[in-house]
Amino acid sequence: MTIAKTQFPIADFTPQIYQPMPLQTAPISAMPIPFAQAPSSVIPSFDCISMPFWQMPPLNLPQFSFNSFSIPKIDFSQLFKNTTASYTPLFGTQFGSLTRPAACSNTGTYTYNQKTVDKLINKYSGALTHVGDKQAFVRKLVSIANKYNADANAMLVMMYSEGGLKPNSKGGIFGLIQSTANAYGIDMNAFRNKSAIAQLDDYERILADQVKMVFGKNPPSKISGAILYAMNFTPAYVKDAMNDPNHILVSSNSSSAQKRKCFYANDGKGSLADGKDHISFNTIETRLNRKEHEMKALG
Repeated sequence: MTIAKTQFPIADFTPQIYQPMPLQTAPISAMPIPFAQAPSSVIPSFDCISMPFWQMPPLNLPQFSFNSFSIPKIDFSQLFKNTTASYTPLFGTQFGSLTRPAACSNTGTYTYNQKTVDKLINKYSGALTHVGDKQAFVRKLVSIANKYNADANAMLVMMYSEGGLKPNSKGGIFGLIQSTANAYGIDMNAFRNKSAIAQLDDYERILADQVKMVFGKNPPSKISGAILYAMNFTPAYVKDAMNDPNHILVSSNSSSAQKRKCFYANDGKGSLADGKDHISFNTIETRLNRKEHEMKALG
C-alpha cells in the first residue's frame, strides 16, 4: 500500500490523556483519527488515504477559553474619590468592608453608631411620633451630626424646639423661615409636604453653608448644641462668642439695629433669651435643657 506524502504541523500535544481500554480494529472505511488542536492554531488541510489505526473513543473534556475568563474590575479612583466617612462594601461584603476616614464634605454615604441611634429613639420616642420611620430618620440625623462634628442629641432637641419635629408645621421639622427658604430656592408649601427624612436634606444644605460661613475650613472638633442653635438664627455673631458662653450674641438694647432686630425675632414665650434682655450661649443652653425635659416627658 502506498501512502501519500503528508506534511503535518508542528504542535505540542503534551500532556496527553490516556484511558486504559480494550483495543479494537477500526474498519477500513473509518475516517482518519481526529488530532487534538492547540488553542488558536489552525491545521492546514491535506489529502491522505484512510488507513486502519487503533482508534480511541472520544473523551468529553471541558473546553477552556481565555476569552471567557475575567477578573473583577475595581475602579480605585472612584472608590477613594470621596473622602467622606463611609462604609463601602467590597465584593458584595464577601471579603469584609472598608471604612474611610471622616472629612468635611457634603456628598457620599455617612456613618452612624447604631447604639447612639437606639439611645436617642428610646429617650425621645414620644417626641419622634411625627417623623415616620424613626430608625431611618434618626440614623440620617446622626449621620449628618457626625459629618459636621455636631452633637446629635442637641441637634434633635433644637429641631424639636424649632418645629416640634413635625414636617407639616409652619417651618417643618427644624423651623425653616421664609427668608432662608427664598435664599435656597425652597418652596415652603412643597417643603411642608415633604417627609421628615426628606426635609433633613434641606437642613444639611443650610447647615453646610452655616459651618462654612462661621468656621471656614477649620470647624471645631465638636459643635455644641448652643453653637448649633446660634448658627441657626445668627451665624454672623457666633465666632465672636466661641470662647465666652456669657458673650452677648444679640440684645434688646444693642447699638446695632440688626442685632436688636435679631433679638426680637427670637424673643417671646420660651425664647432663647430665657427672660433676659439678651441671647448668649448660656441662655440657649437653658432653652435646650428645658426642651429636652419636655421631650423626655412625652415618653
